[in-house]
Amino acid sequence: KWWGVDFEIKNHVVKISQLGPRFKALIPSLYKGKVGLDVAEAQHLMDGLNWQGAVKDIEASINWLKANGSKKVYYR
Repeated sequence: KWWGVDFEIKNHVVKISQLGPRFKALIPSLYKGKVGLDVAEAQHLMDGLNWQGAVKDIEASINWLKANGSKKVYYR
């Protein structure tokens, strides 16, 4: 989501993690903890995104999940 890791995303991840012991959820913060509070701020964060770093963060997240027992990893 282009806003960053906001309240809605955090709640969604909590719901996934509560589905059962075999479910894990991990959110890489591609904006390094920053959240867009309006459209202009979200656009600014997206425009300044370090794409190579973001891809590395996503790959590291996938690798962590696999190394910690996740047989299947879904990402969007």
